[in-house]
Amino acid sequence: MHILFAGLLWALAANAQQTRFDVDKGTKEYAYSYAWTDDADQRQEVSFKLPAKVVESELATNNGIDRKEWHAFAAQAARDYVSNLPENVKISVESSESGVDMSGSGPDADKLQQHMENAARLQGEAAEKFLVDRFFRRVDQTTVAFDHGRLTVHYADAVKPIARALDGKTKGPREFADRAIQFVQSLPYEKRQRADAGYRRPYQLIHKNKGDCDSKAVLFLSLIRAKFPDVPLGFAYVPNHALGVLGLPMRSGDVAVTAGGVKWILAESVGPAIHPIGEVSKQTDKYMKTIELRPVVD
Repeated sequence: MHILFAGLLWALAANAQQTRFDVDKGTKEYAYSYAWTDDADQRQEVSFKLPAKVVESELATNNGIDRKEWHAFAAQAARDYVSNLPENVKISVESSESGVDMSGSGPDADKLQQHMENAARLQGEAAEKFLVDRFFRRVDQTTVAFDHGRLTVHYADAVKPIARALDGKTKGPREFADRAIQFVQSLPYEKRQRADAGYRRPYQLIHKNKGDCDSKAVLFLSLIRAKFPDVPLGFAYVPNHALGVLGLPMRSGDVAVTAGGVKWILAESVGPAIHPIGEVSKQTDKYMKTIELRPVVD
């Protein structure tokens, strides 16, 4: 049975049902074993090992932004600058959870203003470095977001053991992507909590066996990058949802968006509904005209 929505042909999607998740914690490596049923109701399995120390380090990583720490880091750069000013120039730098405040005094108003501007510039540069080092990007002056593209590139090497295990008998990037996305779809969905950052990095998602839409999209695209580094990748955003896009040759029926001269095929990795490469969920379909696309850049 098929239902037509907004000009797209929709199959009633089955769910990628996870049937096994096991972790064997060795001294040097953690062994992971998964099983799930695919869209043909066939059992699929994958097993791989990851370095124990790296997994534990990733699990201990705080994915959020502590604004007090962020502003204190930025303020210190300004303090380092003003600490070397002439004794008759006084600039105070105070940080809090809400931001950084500076005030000053000196015999020459123009020179004081220049010093204040220099301190503010260094503060701003430090604030940006703090974000970049933690894989965040600015959306606007008051909003920051995870830099999913940089996370994808960063974790491509780390997920190579998973990509090799998933490769099996796949014959190319499209077939590999179809297998990889069903594996990711089978991982239980975790709704983002307001009390935390919500996002899980790939090893965190694998080990805890759950994650939300952008966590799963990063894992999925990292797997593609690990196996096929030349395939163009990107992220598509609609309200309260993120998914991946692939720069692969299109097939009949593929849902895609065009940007930068590239036709990007959409890939819904969130699950548990099984959506093959090129098929989108109802939620995504509602916002196709306003979808935001961000290519992954090395």
